[in-house]
Amino acid sequence: MRPTSDALHPLMTILHRCQQIESAMARLYNELAALHSHDPEIARLWDKTAKEEENHQLQFHLALSLGKDAIVDARVPIARAEQALRSIQAYHAEVRRGRPRIEDALRSMVAMEEELVDLHVSSVAVFTEDRHRKLFAAMMAADKGHLDALRAALMRVQAQED
Repeated sequence: MRPTSDALHPLMTILHRCQQIESAMARLYNELAALHSHDPEIARLWDKTAKEEENHQLQFHLALSLGKDAIVDARVPIARAEQALRSIQAYHAEVRRGRPRIEDALRSMVAMEEELVDLHVSSVAVFTEDRHRKLFAAMMAADKGHLDALRAALMRVQAQED
């Protein structure tokens, strides 16, 4: 049996797992938007964050297309990326079963985003050329505020509960 290209290039495997993480997060945010559609402000936040995660997924796609000649190393162990993906998938299954309240979902997503904060292309990949590093850093800077937006929404919801 011939090894896959991922098996030949562990770095590409890590980038692919990170791409899967972003895609899974986008699906989770889309599910939360549908679940909380009765609250337009929260649904918009979930939708916006889903789009940002889709953008992150596209950034990993671009990094993968550059190939192993443009990226020399990854700063994240594959086991950590795989564990993060399993955690996202497990929480998504929990959301489908339990339909969490908005506050609980916000709390969970803030915690999850805090865990994932350094699993973005600009943090994961070590590029051979400075122009690639700058490109991905600029892409991340453009949409870095979604964790802050989730925290702010959680604070608003908690204040309404008091």
